[in-house]
Amino acid sequence: MKTQYHNGNGQAQADLSVFTFGKAQPQSIALEEAALGAILLDKNAMTIAATILSPQDFYSSANAAVYSAAMHLYERMHPIDIITVMERMKSADTLELAGGSAYLVELSNRVASSANLEYHCRIILQQSMRRALIAEAGETMRAAYDDGEDVFDLVEKAETGIFRVTGRITSGQSYDMGQVAADYLSHLEKLRKMTGGLVGYTWGLSEVDAITGGLQAPDLIVLAARPGMGKTALMLTVAKKTAEAGNPAAIFSLEMSRRQLFNRMVCMETGLPTTAASRPNKLSQQEYDKLRRGTEIVSGLPITIDDTPAIHISALRSKARQAVRAGAKIIMVDYLQLMRGRGGGNREQEVSSISAGLKAIAKELDVPVLALSQLSRSVETRGGDKRPILSDLRESGAVEQDADIVTFLYRPEYYGIKTNEQGEDMSGISELMFAKHRNGALDKVLLRFIGHETRFADFIEYQSNTFP
Repeated sequence: MKTQYHNGNGQAQADLSVFTFGKAQPQSIALEEAALGAILLDKNAMTIAATILSPQDFYSSANAAVYSAAMHLYERMHPIDIITVMERMKSADTLELAGGSAYLVELSNRVASSANLEYHCRIILQQSMRRALIAEAGETMRAAYDDGEDVFDLVEKAETGIFRVTGRITSGQSYDMGQVAADYLSHLEKLRKMTGGLVGYTWGLSEVDAITGGLQAPDLIVLAARPGMGKTALMLTVAKKTAEAGNPAAIFSLEMSRRQLFNRMVCMETGLPTTAASRPNKLSQQEYDKLRRGTEIVSGLPITIDDTPAIHISALRSKARQAVRAGAKIIMVDYLQLMRGRGGGNREQEVSSISAGLKAIAKELDVPVLALSQLSRSVETRGGDKRPILSDLRESGAVEQDADIVTFLYRPEYYGIKTNEQGEDMSGISELMFAKHRNGALDKVLLRFIGHETRFADFIEYQSNTFP
């Protein structure tokens, strides 16, 4: 069998191609074999290895295949030993490519215990990162010699590549209670000095701010509703108000284009209908001047928009890192079900991986993440006023589990309900219902929905837009 190895991108390649600049790529086959031997012998060893390594970190493709099989079993909570790994590799058609059952027996004979497994795994990871850096540097050098490559694009690609590699370094650590107490008191002192009761970033809606204390890090806030309720309008209301308060926002829009979102914010600013920009030849000179002035104001807001369709959660995570490094204080995603997650299972499992990824982004980057979500059609088939409940969250109960706040946006007039039980007019009135609030009360807030401007405002303090 011809030995194959993995380069920094996890691709298999033959013997001679592992040399870069005349030198063999960083690797430690002996430690890879020792780590795999420990995993095959000790049922608890994979718990350690799984937090450090992925199959792509192994230099030898044979070792990568063995580890991939062990990882498959571990993720499904199946026992890991020579027999189970062998059977998994047979079903994946990788056993013979890795050297057959004899190779697994050989690996298990390499070590007597898993005592040094974590140390071995960290060295394997370091060697993998070295190979990845070599690959990224080589690609950057190749592109730099290409006169047709835009230098600014080149710098961005190089930065993204390096950030991708350094992202493998775990930043987590353990803290004793004394350290936690010091951090806790420091946090309390900071909050004590704040005025107005706002701890996080404003929603731009006073009653919502009163209930939540603002959008706080590292919360994952899920805003869910049926199509047409105004999820995107509420998100843009929050983004605009937050940005006007001096807190930059990064919007990842998987449904609407950047031009459509910008048009909505201009209409929020000016009070013009959202159809105005689609027929500028029908506008009066006064309306057109108002549109241009609104455009100038909105263009100065610290908001970035990424309208990449069907973005993968890992790609969003990388882009969110860059946005936060550039100053973003809040991440917004429209909407969750249009993203792609880890494959290999059903759609519910994929959405679960997406919601877990969004919570990880909030925690890792220490920012609030506001994610929009669709509700299932079961709302429409239900009788009564059709107010949503937690079980209506579409495709995944994990969304409810991962979120710190789950809010439902509900407009009675959407279902033809014109008055409430007291006979009061419900036209233009929306309800923002807090169905889950990890650090606060479950409550309901009434909002005004200004349809032609596609924006929301406080229920009591609403006034018509008086933009000149």
